[in-house]
Amino acid sequence: MPRYRTLIINKPHILILHEHHGNRYLLVKNENDLYRLALEILDWRFGGEKDNHGYYVLEKPEEPSKDEILSDEEISRLPSKDIQEFVRQKQKTYEKVMMAYRREKEKCDAVHETILKKDGKRAWNILQAMSNAGDKDDTIDFEPLETTYEFE
Repeated sequence: MPRYRTLIINKPHILILHEHHGNRYLLVKNENDLYRLALEILDWRFGGEKDNHGYYVLEKPEEPSKDEILSDEEISRLPSKDIQEFVRQKQKTYEKVMMAYRREKEKCDAVHETILKKDGKRAWNILQAMSNAGDKDDTIDFEPLETTYEFE
């Protein structure tokens, strides 16, 4: 079971969603608000049950085909060193594609599991990770709201 950091919100915050067509500003008064909103946002973006106007799509990735993968023994029996090197490079490319596939599948599975289990804390962690990954349409800021005013 994943462990989450305890988040303490001792004053209101603004959750700013930097989305494709503009920013959305949501008031967060406590941890429960944050986790409920995080789950709603994740569900809206990727749950498929709400109309998000096509802005976010999370499809299960297709596993890359293994048809052309050869064993080291099979590669050594190929007729020339150039062909052997070509096949080895192709396998390295396949390994990179496979790693990207696994990462995307883990992300997709985590999102769907989080929505299914209604796990607001995990939803918040997923949204933060997506925000930190750098996609401009996934960026989220979480800023304290100034509630006291002191002027001289």
